[in-house]
Amino acid sequence: MLDLMSTLPRAATMIRESLLRPDIIPSIRAVFLGPFLPSIDGVEVTQSIQFFRADQHLNDTQDRGPDNSVRLVASKPAWVRVYVNPGLFLGARVTGHLDVETYGNDLRFHKTATLSPQSPGSVDAFVRDYLTRRSTKTNTLNFVIPANQLRGRMRLTCTLTDLSGNTFETRPLIVYATVRQTLRLRAILVSYNGPSSSSSSASTLNLAAPTMADLRATAAFASRALPVRSDMDLGFAGTITWNLPLDDPKAPGSRCTPNWDALMVALRKARQDDGNRPDVVYYGLLPTGTPDGSTPGSPGTTIGCGEVGLGASVAGNQPTLLHEVGHALGFSKHTSTNATPLSTEDTDFPDFEPHPDGSIGEFGLDIAMGAILPPQTTFDFMVSGSNKTRWMSLFRHKALIGHRRLGPEDLDIDIPVEWDPRWRTHTDSGRNETQYRPVIAVSGFVDGTGRVEVQSIARITVVGGPSGEHTTLIARLVGPDDKTLARARLHKSVLQSCCCDVADWDDYSSGYFFEAYLPDVARGAELRIEDTEGDHLVLWQRTAPQQPPTIERFTAKATGGSLEMHWRTDQKYEELTAWTQYSTDDGTTWEGLTTGITDPHPVLDTAALPNGRVLIRILVHNGFDTVVSDPIEVDLPPRTPEVVILWPEQDGTLVAGGPLRVLGSAADPNGGPLPDAVYHWVLDEQNLGDGKDEWFEAPEPGAHHLTLNVRGDGFESERTVTFTCIPDPRNDSPTAED
Repeated sequence: MLDLMSTLPRAATMIRESLLRPDIIPSIRAVFLGPFLPSIDGVEVTQSIQFFRADQHLNDTQDRGPDNSVRLVASKPAWVRVYVNPGLFLGARVTGHLDVETYGNDLRFHKTATLSPQSPGSVDAFVRDYLTRRSTKTNTLNFVIPANQLRGRMRLTCTLTDLSGNTFETRPLIVYATVRQTLRLRAILVSYNGPSSSSSSASTLNLAAPTMADLRATAAFASRALPVRSDMDLGFAGTITWNLPLDDPKAPGSRCTPNWDALMVALRKARQDDGNRPDVVYYGLLPTGTPDGSTPGSPGTTIGCGEVGLGASVAGNQPTLLHEVGHALGFSKHTSTNATPLSTEDTDFPDFEPHPDGSIGEFGLDIAMGAILPPQTTFDFMVSGSNKTRWMSLFRHKALIGHRRLGPEDLDIDIPVEWDPRWRTHTDSGRNETQYRPVIAVSGFVDGTGRVEVQSIARITVVGGPSGEHTTLIARLVGPDDKTLARARLHKSVLQSCCCDVADWDDYSSGYFFEAYLPDVARGAELRIEDTEGDHLVLWQRTAPQQPPTIERFTAKATGGSLEMHWRTDQKYEELTAWTQYSTDDGTTWEGLTTGITDPHPVLDTAALPNGRVLIRILVHNGFDTVVSDPIEVDLPPRTPEVVILWPEQDGTLVAGGPLRVLGSAADPNGGPLPDAVYHWVLDEQNLGDGKDEWFEAPEPGAHHLTLNVRGDGFESERTVTFTCIPDPRNDSPTAED
């Protein structure tokens, strides 16, 4: 009996090998052995999160969706995971290939690529439970469709074979990537010159503002998690100098901290100076080393702050940028991780049972190297607290498809995308066509007693309106006869801090910041803020000075890496503030440069300005009027474009023999694209290949150096990162790799 039992496995192996011999006619094998051979048990196509057999892990039918029904976006890589059913061939080593076809204008599919599976290139066919198969990428055959091949209606045909090339099964799948979206950030670059801590004994720090390259690197994680294409659209919206430490503790009534609140006020002014575009996210980026809630021993815990349209954090903190961009995209409340959420937390976020509160709901995947993020231990990126793994959730993904701040472009009229049609039209440059309008922007603070403090009045041109909740207060411009010339409601700025325990301070008992935009129809005689409830009390008023200021002189010139300006008026400097703007299209549009100038001889760093000829102008405010100078033409010296390696990251860890995604980015000094640039990669002094976003096999275990060389019209620049490869742990249970 024992001899018979030991003989059976050997006999099964012999039978299996004979049935898979190349001389066995495939049609005979398919007819007689098809039900018993290894087969495709399902295909999952994902870019950050995806439905697949949702009924096997989600209790509520309303939380489930059909396989592959999470929307794909164009121009972003996608992982194709092929699940294998072993049939009667347990342990058989199977492989295959993936044909990629796109639907053309001739109403036919055309092959664009045939892809081989990612290393190790094959998988052992075993019967595994659902959670094991989904949570470990080494249990599936994995293909990566590059960003430049992900567009429109596509047919993906997977062919499953043995190692000799004999076909087990061929299965087609139709998918759609018919919307292209872009992470569009307008950078407000912040330098820091102030105490190293909020403690009284702190020393002084002097930190230069980050660069656009720093913003691009800090936003890399967000570009992978969000439903956006690989390329980001970065612009420059001005600079400010900051001098208050951001590690101060919270105060009751403040969502962030007092110093963070003050920073957000300054960033709002910069946003106004730039026109407050509603089709982008404004982001204030502070230099690495700025004291914030992450500083060891700091009394505060806030490391970022955000509101609709605007976020801020220190350079290098990638998860915090994603979180604050989420606030800027309209997620004004945090995702709850408790059974009884506070009023500051989002009650619309569903409970993806049986997973914990705040779960992403499905299995996530980071396209950089295929890391799996299980819903049992991964939380929505809008949760508060720094001790959780955060990623894109089903709920946020659905909300972000067609979001106007991501500049959605519909690539297939047969698959409509829902968004405001007023923002569907695009110029040749890919930016939304926008219409500027003149307004009187009034900003300030209402304290807990109802007292109004106006901090800024500027007559400017903007595109969007103020963010935040409506209040019962209105701003009113009246003429000499007390006739109302213009009016606008005050909007309460709803700030949210990142990575701290959120207290239930939703009543704003200590006050709130506000913005109001009145149509700029006339100079008027008086500005008032009134309460529309009760007796319509006038809470604040300012009478127009006899005369607006006159700009008697304004000069600007580039000297080395600095922009030196001088301005003179007929009124006292201490009664005035000035903003500056620049234009690259002969004054058709103006973009923010800096705000809060009181020095008659300001000197600005040109590091964030574009090369070549620009126009510079100054706007002088006296608290009621704004006067604008004639523009000055300035020739800025050329600077080499900045090169960034977005993946792999410096000092990162990859798996030897696994996927090596190389993703680079080069932009002009103002963040603009370089469409004719050539990207060349060198790994350990050996040529690797060309391209901006390419896939290779990770090298052997050990330390490695990767260099990106970018050449363009009249320039050449490069960047190098060092990373480490570790041995392949594919036989282990889920690890850091998975």
